[in-house]
Amino acid sequence: MKESSEMILQNASMKKLFLNLCIPTIVVMIVVVLYNMTDIFFIGKTGDLDQVAAISLSGPYFSALQGLGTLLGGGGCILISMLLGQKKEKQLKNVTSFCCYSSLLLGIVFATVTLLFMEPVMTVLGAAGQTRAYAVRYIRILGLGAPAILFAGVFANIIRADGSALQSMIANGAGTLTNILLDPVLILGLRMGIEGAAIATVAGNLVSCIYLAWYIGTRQKHFSLHIKDLSLSRTVWQAPILGAPQAISTILMSFSHVFANRLLLTYGDIAVAASGIASKAGMLIVMIIMGICMGLQPAISYNYAAGNKGRLRKIILTFLSVTTIFSCLAAGLIILRRDPVIRIFMKEEALSEYGRMMLTGSLAGAPVYGIIQLSTAFLQAAGKPACATVLSLLQKAVVYVPALYLMNLCFGLGGLSFAPSVTDIIVSIAGALFAVQCYRSAPGSPEFTPEPV
Repeated sequence: MKESSEMILQNASMKKLFLNLCIPTIVVMIVVVLYNMTDIFFIGKTGDLDQVAAISLSGPYFSALQGLGTLLGGGGCILISMLLGQKKEKQLKNVTSFCCYSSLLLGIVFATVTLLFMEPVMTVLGAAGQTRAYAVRYIRILGLGAPAILFAGVFANIIRADGSALQSMIANGAGTLTNILLDPVLILGLRMGIEGAAIATVAGNLVSCIYLAWYIGTRQKHFSLHIKDLSLSRTVWQAPILGAPQAISTILMSFSHVFANRLLLTYGDIAVAASGIASKAGMLIVMIIMGICMGLQPAISYNYAAGNKGRLRKIILTFLSVTTIFSCLAAGLIILRRDPVIRIFMKEEALSEYGRMMLTGSLAGAPVYGIIQLSTAFLQAAGKPACATVLSLLQKAVVYVPALYLMNLCFGLGGLSFAPSVTDIIVSIAGALFAVQCYRSAPGSPEFTPEPV
C-alpha cells in the first residue's frame, strides 16, 4: 500500500476524506444506479409493459446475486482495512486469494442452481403469463454470467481497502459504459429486447473483471489472485463474517421485494412496472448516501482499530450532517419533479398515476437514510457484525414485511407505497442506538475489549 493512502486514512481533513474516499465510491454507486436504470430505460422504449414488468420482477434475483458479492467484497474490504490498521500486512494475500476463488465458486453454484431450478425461481418471483416468459429469458442469461458478476462485485469493493477508491471507480465505470453502449444496439437495433439487456449487463461485468484482474496482477503488490496464496485459516473466514450484515441486508431486500411484488400484482402488472420505475428513480439518493458511507469504511475501520476515538467521532458527526442535508434536498427535488422523472422511462398516463404515488411514498423517509446507512457502515467497519446483522434483519424483514401487509390492509396501494418509509423511520432509531453503544466501547474506552482478527 502506498504510504500516502494510509496517511489519508489516519490524518486527512474531512474534506480530503470526502474527495479521496467518498467521491470515487459515490461515482461507483451512481454507476450501479445506471446499471439498474439502463436496462429498464431502453426496454421502456420498446413500449412493452410486459418486458418492463419482467425486469422489475427479476430485481430480487439480481439483488440476491449482488448480496453474495457483498458477502466477500464488503467483508474483505473491512478485514483488509483492519489488518492494515493493525500492521498485519502478511495476511493480505491470503484474504484476497480466498475472496477470488470463493467468488468464482459461488458464481458457478449460483449459475447451476438457476438453470436447474428456473421454474421454482419464477414461481417464487410471482411471474406469470408473458411476463414469466420474458423473465425466464432475462434471468437465464444473468445466471450464466454469475461468476463474472460476482468477481467484479467482490473486487471492486476489495481494492478500496487501502484507499484506492479511484481504481474501483474506473472498473465500475468501464463496465457501465460497456452496458450503456450495448443496450441500445442489442435491445433496439438488433431487436433482442430483454435478452439483449441481459447480455449487455453480463458483458459490462466481464469488462470490469478484466480491468480488476489486470490492476491486481500488475499494480497491487499487497493483493493476490494466485491459488498458491489460497488459505483457509481463521483470519480469511473473517471476510464473509464481516460481510454478512451487508450481504444479509441485500439478500433479504430481494426476498422482501418478492413479497412486495406479490402484493403489487393484485393491482395488476402496471402496478409492478410503476413500482420498478419509482424504485429506480429513488435509488439514486440511497446509492449516493451508501457511496459516502462505504467510502468512509476504510477510514472508520483504520481509526477504530488504531484507537483514534477523537477522529472517529469527528468523521461520524461530520458525515451524518452531510448525508442528512443531501437526502432531504434531493428527495424534495425529485418529489417536486416526479412527473418528468417518471416520463423519462415511459409516457403512459396510467403508469404515471401509479408512479407518482409510489415515488412520493418511497421518498418520504429520505431524511433518515443517512442515519441508517452510516450506522450500518460504522457497525461493520468497527467489526460488530452481529449488531449490523440485527439492523439489517429489522430493515429488510422483521419490520418491513409486516409493514407491507399492514399498510396494504389498512390503506391499499397507497399504504404499500409508504411502507418503506415507515420502516426506515423505525429502523433509524434502532441504528442510532446500536451505533452509540458501539462507539462507547471503541478502543480507547474503558469498556473496550479487543476482538481477534
